[in-house]
Amino acid sequence: MQELRPHAARLGAAALLASAVATHAADPRLEEIIVTAPMHKGEAETVHPTSLIAGNELRRRIAATLGETLKQEPGVAFSSFGPGVGQPVIRGQGAPRVLVLQNSMPVGDAANTSADHANATEPVLADRIEVLRGPATLLYGSGAIGGVVNVIDNRVPATVPGAPGGALEYRHGSNAGNDVLAGRLDAGAGDVAMHLDGFGRDSGEVGIPGNALRDGGGSEGSIENSEAQATGATAGASWVFGRGFLGMAVSRLDNEYGVPPGAHDHAEHEGHDEDGDHALALEEDGREDEAGAEDVRIDLQQTRYDLRAELADPLRGVELLRSYLAYSDYRHDEIESGVTGTRYGNEAWDGRIEAVHRSSDALHGAIGLQLHSRKFTAEGEEAFVPDADGESWGVFLVEDLHVGDVVYEFGLRAGRDSHDPARGDARDFGTVSGSVSALWSLDDVQTLKFALSGAERAPAMEELYSDGVHVATRSYELGDESLDEERSLNADLGYHLHEGAVDFRIDAFYNRYDDYIFQRATGVFFNPELALLEPVCIADHEDECLEVLQWAAAATDFYGLESELRLELPRGFTLAIFGDHVRGEFDDGGAVPRVPPGRLGAELAWQRGGWDLAARLTEVLEQDRTGEGERSVPGYTLLAARAEYAFSGGGGDWTLFLRGENLLDEEIRNASSLLRDVAPEAGLNVEAGVRLAF
Repeated sequence: MQELRPHAARLGAAALLASAVATHAADPRLEEIIVTAPMHKGEAETVHPTSLIAGNELRRRIAATLGETLKQEPGVAFSSFGPGVGQPVIRGQGAPRVLVLQNSMPVGDAANTSADHANATEPVLADRIEVLRGPATLLYGSGAIGGVVNVIDNRVPATVPGAPGGALEYRHGSNAGNDVLAGRLDAGAGDVAMHLDGFGRDSGEVGIPGNALRDGGGSEGSIENSEAQATGATAGASWVFGRGFLGMAVSRLDNEYGVPPGAHDHAEHEGHDEDGDHALALEEDGREDEAGAEDVRIDLQQTRYDLRAELADPLRGVELLRSYLAYSDYRHDEIESGVTGTRYGNEAWDGRIEAVHRSSDALHGAIGLQLHSRKFTAEGEEAFVPDADGESWGVFLVEDLHVGDVVYEFGLRAGRDSHDPARGDARDFGTVSGSVSALWSLDDVQTLKFALSGAERAPAMEELYSDGVHVATRSYELGDESLDEERSLNADLGYHLHEGAVDFRIDAFYNRYDDYIFQRATGVFFNPELALLEPVCIADHEDECLEVLQWAAAATDFYGLESELRLELPRGFTLAIFGDHVRGEFDDGGAVPRVPPGRLGAELAWQRGGWDLAARLTEVLEQDRTGEGERSVPGYTLLAARAEYAFSGGGGDWTLFLRGENLLDEEIRNASSLLRDVAPEAGLNVEAGVRLAF
């Protein structure tokens, strides 16, 4: 209770897709280049565990959220908060330890602030998505210990196309009546390249087998208030000259989605600070269910401007100079029963410059500077975090040294992060992270990788300054302004065999945190009606009590395995066998909450002529190592299948496709989701569509 007393006085009110649609599948025999690695490395050349999804493979995986799009990757899961939210979870880590980028720059949203906030980036508009795990992530932020997800599109074109080209796609899903229409156009005139894209998505309530509530009750057959609508558009242009280009783009995203009942249920309560700090004009939008109960919608809007330039051979020894500048104007309203209860805003500037250099045939690397400035605002009775200004800078250096059959890599990043809140003391944090790694070519077909890194992460704003009712998690959250930098030691060991028809990869990892920042249950409750903290919940108000969660730090270990085997079989068949497993444990023996369970699976595919058929079976294991107060999560079996037929005609290349997800109509309780007991994942869904590339 001593930790809670300083806060009690402040309780107050209590309260396109088309983008890659046009992309043809690359020849699988050719090595794709990892854009997120500054030296233009291929997957086989980098020491760090990476995943690259592009072309037809990306088109097959496209989903409404980024996390769902990536969920087939070994080591990658997603944290849902109803169907409108799907944040990536990498090796058991989610936000803020997973950094989501848009074309190598921060997205500029408020996804890290709360589990019910969606990422403001659309996989439907991506040309490719790259996932970096392990030490390479320090190139983009010392805090990205879990990994980096880089969503890459052609909004700022780097080349002038020889002829205008583009794509159109339409798809319809049976589960929620989901309709998606997307398109893109790339053209050029003289030295000017131009890009346009846009999409629209509309879906109804998500269908589920059985009841929404885990123990029965709630809606049956569907998740109430799970409809979603989104639109987005981008326009970009570049001046392309002999040694580089200069271009800019502007994009707009509007995304409205519902939060399932049970997430925001809380007792109505009165009271505001006498000075009116939490007052917010309520805006009617006409939404309220027939019974008059809460119907929570999130209305997200973002306008973003990107400026990018590249110049080859600007100086002796410098092969490439790249610079980025992005401005994002983001806001979202949380609308309860037709009125705006809380409004979040984030105005962010981001800049980055990097130089790729070569000192000799054996030594080359990249050096860079990254800057960030943000103004975060939160208004309303449920604004549990204060307004705050934030700034950060980081410098990084990474070098490759080729010695015989071994490639050594050395990396270093140093930076500073500052938070200046409207409530609480300003804090500054200095971070230093470094890595050393090696890639041995054992022979022409085998490589062995090892990497060791130490990383530091500055505490996030919500970890420091939270103080109020957080309706999304049905809790009262308290930050800890005394938190220091989070430090981790990370080791990766990997083996890769690629010989003829066999491609086998396995990666093991271990992350040791001296002071892993997490939320612990205090055993104390807050009653919104009475505005009191109580050691136990008052019997007459059991439905209104919110548990007090305190941000704290503890020594923690994460470790796991990721593996995949691909075999090219006769007659056009390919067999893939895959699996992953991760554990997170505190030194006191308790389990880290919401860690994904282990998975095992196999996929059999067949290609011949214009046909592409596949079936995928995944066994998701029971998660019985859950956090304090959490129930074990049952396992389930996922069966998915696809059928595609590609042909040319009518001035373009056509693809007809049919995709089935959760064909066994299993009840799926996502162990990484806060809402797993009140909102399962979607049941059986069959999606059909057509793509035209011209």
